Amino acid sequence: MDRVDFLFSPYGSELTAAVASVIEELGVPTAASIVATLAPWKGKNAKWMTQFSSTAPLYLMGSVDLAIERAEAKNIAILYEDTPFPIGVADGLRARAKERGLKIAMDEKYDKALTDWSPLVSKARSLGAEFLAGGGYYPAAVGITRAAAGIGYRLKLLALVVGAADPKFVKDLGILAEGVAGSDIWLPSVKTRGFVVEGATIANEDFVRSYKEEFKRDPEYWSAAGYGAGQLLAQAVNDSLKRARKVDRNLTRDFLFNFSGETIYGDYGVVKLGQPDAGMQVRKQHFVIQWQKGKKEVVWPRELASAEPWIGWPR
Repeated sequence: MDRVDFLFSPYGSELTAAVASVIEELGVPTAASIVATLAPWKGKNAKWMTQFSSTAPLYLMGSVDLAIERAEAKNIAILYEDTPFPIGVADGLRARAKERGLKIAMDEKYDKALTDWSPLVSKARSLGAEFLAGGGYYPAAVGITRAAAGIGYRLKLLALVVGAADPKFVKDLGILAEGVAGSDIWLPSVKTRGFVVEGATIANEDFVRSYKEEFKRDPEYWSAAGYGAGQLLAQAVNDSLKRARKVDRNLTRDFLFNFSGETIYGDYGVVKLGQPDAGMQVRKQHFVIQWQKGKKEVVWPRELASAEPWIGWPR
């Protein structure tokens, strides 16, 4: 590891949590690009790894506000996979519902091996839940949506992670996808920019164009996260070179923990060194999206919305 100046974390919460202690022990500056859980930072007083992406509890919080303020829902059913990321999403839903006075009609986890969501969805309907939220990954988003449609469940709002934001969702589900809400952490249309080299930046729209030229497809959020984390690390290394005329691990690390600004992925800023939750992301924003006429529209927060939300599912 003596020749390693910095690291990108593995993809996902579970793998990153597994290597976090090794990163801390070896003392290598690391940008954890796709990690939404709090576990690697909460109370750990981290000194070498920072969270680049947003935290899981924030993913669907906005959907609670949307359900209350626009759909006038009186209660919620929270269904979630029993793995770290979905548990974090459910924690955020639960906290926001309690904060806003939204009754929790059902709060239930399921095994990640589950393939039939009909019993859980049927239970939510029997309990009179008007707003159903949660999920896990792509199979769950598809499975829950199909199960709800299969029993004729009518909801004021259906909001799911992570799969509901995937372009495959509308292709695989067709009309059933219409009106389903989800969460997006990054969009090709957002007006962001970030570091490239000293004195130069690149806009998000330029990143999107270059990506499409290279790979012949639109970038997804994980591609933008990887690129944005690269921008952050490049800026940290550049800062070290200016200060010490070499890539110094301590200076690179200090930049990761102290920098507050923007990459093409959006805002970045973490809890500072020396604090119990050091390295935890505190600035990244989420968007509530909804499929409308085959297109993914931002419907919350209001000030960033590209369309009015559709209330009622299925359409």
